[in-house]
Amino acid sequence: MQLPGASTLPEIDRDLDGREALIREIVYDTLAEWPDPPVDDHVVATYFVVAKSMRPEQVGVEIAYHMTSGVRRPPPGTLLAECSGKVIDAIAFDPARRIGMVRVAFPLKMLLDQDGGLYSTDILHIAAGAGVFELTEHADIKLVQVAMSDESLRRFPGPAHGPEGVRGNTGFSADEIAFGTILKPCTG
Repeated sequence: MQLPGASTLPEIDRDLDGREALIREIVYDTLAEWPDPPVDDHVVATYFVVAKSMRPEQVGVEIAYHMTSGVRRPPPGTLLAECSGKVIDAIAFDPARRIGMVRVAFPLKMLLDQDGGLYSTDILHIAAGAGVFELTEHADIKLVQVAMSDESLRRFPGPAHGPEGVRGNTGFSADEIAFGTILKPCTG
């Protein structure tokens, strides 16, 4: 059996917890200094980025492209343009401009259902889907914040009955232990 060489062992023995703590500190400090993003008609996702060759803002452009319309330059004034994501701002932390943070705005217009409702699954899909975490350009990328307006938060349909209503509908009394599985919509 061949043992790892001396040049390999330091790579294996990295303090990954320490790295993550440093990243969190940088992210918290940066978020505290950045002005609040415009969220009236967007959900804004903030990412910490370590790219292989791109600048953070270029990574944001790729996220917006892959996770919204899939069109690089939609015709101005069209529904396609209204439903395309965009980079709000970005900051690079290193001289090579590969490490930094970027904020991407995803239009509410493309997220709302026919009744004006907004669902966390849609937000997570667009802010943390394959177009974010599967792109090979990213050496590391972290979704660090999702911002939206209070009006957007009120669009979530939420639980239909609350805990008391669920107990009433299922026949459990207030002092009876109730547990079970999670019911998923559209599962048959």
